[in-house]
Amino acid sequence: MRKYEFRGFTLIELLIVVAIIAILAAIAVPNFLEAQVRSKVSRAKADMRSMATALESYKVDTNWYPPDQAYYWLVMGIPPEDIQGPLTWLLTTPVAYITSIPKNAFVATGGAIEGSPYDYGYKSDHSWRAVITGEFLTTTPNDYLKDADGNLDYDTSHLWVLVSYGPDRWTSAGEYFMFGERVVNRVPPVDWPPYGLLNHWGCMYDPTNGTISDGDIARTGP
Repeated sequence: MRKYEFRGFTLIELLIVVAIIAILAAIAVPNFLEAQVRSKVSRAKADMRSMATALESYKVDTNWYPPDQAYYWLVMGIPPEDIQGPLTWLLTTPVAYITSIPKNAFVATGGAIEGSPYDYGYKSDHSWRAVITGEFLTTTPNDYLKDADGNLDYDTSHLWVLVSYGPDRWTSAGEYFMFGERVVNRVPPVDWPPYGLLNHWGCMYDPTNGTISDGDIARTGP
């Protein structure tokens, strides 16, 4: 009767197997992480699409868009740290234009667009436009609204903007998209004590720059 003897793997064979597993992991893990980012970007856009529908419904009933954080801060005198998501107050009660305000798909690690690191940002012409154009804070329009020659250069057709942090999880001045992407690109990092660095250089997220890249995701209306 023939006897079979078990032969273990040699060191070379084990090293080859480990190397193959490492190569497969190096290929699979980045693809998995990029798939997660793409999914969150899609979710952020879907969330903002739902909120946009609620904003327009609110406008139909009231003839104006909900005020933003700047209104409660500068007009009502409520400290910014105490203002948590004005949209929740106005779009869910007493009339439910949307059942609940979704939380940001990308939780911020630096800066804050509005309310808390978990909120989508919202700015409207009700007060944000007045802040940036100088009605509240200065006597002249903000330099971000001017081109290299000092002439006013911004979009006046957008009446609100919704903003998500994007994959870099840091504010990139996406709220200025209300005035057009040219304005966003002119916004430098803002250091505002006691809140610290509020944003990176302004830019909008574009997956063609790499799935995981800098920039905010934004939607304007109407």
